[in-house]
Formats: sequence, C-alpha cells, structure tokens
Amino acid sequence: MMQLFASSKNRGMKELLILTRSFMCSVSVCSLVGCKIWLGNEGEVSSLPLPTVSADELGVGFVVPNSPSATKSPFSVYLKAKKIPGRTVGGLQIRALQLIEIKEDASVVKDAVPFVSGKPKHQVERWGIDSKSGSEEPLPQGVWIAGETQWGRGDTVNETNGFDVKNCTAIANQLAKLGSAAYDKEIPHETHALGPAFTALKFVGPGTTDRTAIGIHVDNNWKTDPGSSGCVTTLPGENDKFSNLKKVHTWLANLGNKKFPCEGKYIPLIVDWGLPSSGSGRSWTGSSTSLSLAVSPSDLDLLALIPADATLPKVSLTEIMNGLDSEK
Repeated sequence: MMQLFASSKNRGMKELLILTRSFMCSVSVCSLVGCKIWLGNEGEVSSLPLPTVSADELGVGFVVPNSPSATKSPFSVYLKAKKIPGRTVGGLQIRALQLIEIKEDASVVKDAVPFVSGKPKHQVERWGIDSKSGSEEPLPQGVWIAGETQWGRGDTVNETNGFDVKNCTAIANQLAKLGSAAYDKEIPHETHALGPAFTALKFVGPGTTDRTAIGIHVDNNWKTDPGSSGCVTTLPGENDKFSNLKKVHTWLANLGNKKFPCEGKYIPLIVDWGLPSSGSGRSWTGSSTSLSLAVSPSDLDLLALIPADATLPKVSLTEIMNGLDSEK
C-alpha cells in the first residue's frame, strides 16, 4: 500500500487512497475496541463508541437503609444523578440518572438510565454557587426540581394544570394522546441537540447558581457533537435513539398513573458528584429546618429542605433557545 502511494502520479488518486487507508485503519482499530464508525455532518467520521452500561453499573436494585435519625421525607420518589466510577467515553464521564423510591425502612433504586453532562473538555464538577454560565461544565451539585416539559410538536404538556406529583398526569396524558408520535418532531435549534422533548430543571439549593437553560433531553447529536452545555442528556439507545429518554418519561407518566404514590409537591433531583461539603454557600436553611452540608446529610435530609414555596420552572421554546445561546 505504501509503494502504491509512492508510485501514483495522480494527485487525486493519491488523496483517495490516503483517505481509504485512513478509513480502513479506523475500521480495523474500532473493530478491536468494539466501537462504531459514525458518519457526521458533511461526511465527517466520528469513532466515538456508544457505550453499553449494565444495570449493576447504574445501581438498579441498590438498597440504602434509611437512618432512624433522618428527617422524614415529604416525597415518596425522587431522581438522583451520580457518576459511574471508571466509565468514560470520548472525554465524557458516564453518569447514572436513578429513579429512587422511598420506603419505610430503606430507599430503593427502581430504575436508571445512563447520561452525560457538559462537554468533553469541561468535565469539572462544582457546587451551584461555583458554577458559571457559559462554562459548558456538568450541571452543578445540589438539589433541583423538575418542571414543565416542552415538546418539539409544540405542546407544553402541563401549561394549564401545572406539573407536580399532586397533579402529575401531564406526560401520561401526552403519551396517551400521541403515543410514539410524541417523538416524531425535534425542538428546532441550529445544533439539533435537544431532540423531541425538554424537561426544565430548576436549581433550589444550597445557595444559587449562574447556570441557566438546564434540563433533561436526549443527546440528539451524539454522532457529531457529543455532550451538552450542562443538561442531563440521556445516551441514545442501540436501536432506538430515544429509548432512555422514553424510560424517563415513563417514570413520570407512571407517577401520573399513580403507579407510585404521589404525596410530595415536586419531583426532586439530587445531583451528587461526591464533592466535599464545606465552604461558603454550601450550608442551607430550608423551609422548616437548617442543615450544614459539612455533616454529609442523607438524601432524606436534603429533600426535607426544599422550600415549600419553591416555584416550578416554566419553559418555552424562546427561553430554551435564549438559554442555550447564553450557555455557549
């Protein structure tokens, strides 16, 4: 092959052969490591593998005994984001978004999906107060609540009745009404990053954060520009790009269908990157009690601190687009 390159007098043929050789090498290397070759925009080749993450790595079935001293939680179910130790791809930390059910004596991870957050060169986790707009880092550690979901079809599913777990039928109604057609149209944006649905997240503590336009959506352009500006971006599935996002929607729809008890007012998300819990802005006085995060509080203690008057985050296409642009 090298002799063929040297003897060719046709520059175009040389370049074609070089490209062919390069592509063949890429295929052979990827066949060894089990990755895929993606054809991106304008024929760009991306060899970032689509990782397989086991249920054990995601923590499904994991049981955490509830401490007798822990504050009784006003919630019966919540979401939690954690890192999966030792799992990275293309410079991105692979993470787990868990659905956790609180029972009398223990909390149980009922289900989970893999996701990434932030851009490959910006995988630095911080507390909310230290995390700056435009950093393209993962969503900051702390407590969040989930709000409205905007669909590419133009429907804001809970525009009129509000989305909380006392009236949590919004996504269930949307999926019942549209079925798989709910995923047929993406939210329009030049990056094609959002996919068919975006669930807004609001940071509620400790302290505040400069981060905006944070939400849950699929990593819709994984093949050409993997990662996010800070959102929880579910990994595309092997055969169905939206399979992990659909699973998250199913969790929320099940809340609407009362398959889980709907006792609390919000759907909380605890983001736990394992950061140290000391320093200014990392202690929090909640609606009924106060807690220094230096004492490594349990999830139940953190959930008890969500302010009773916390406002659910609103979302519109305009807000999403403006927020995405400000995070660049």
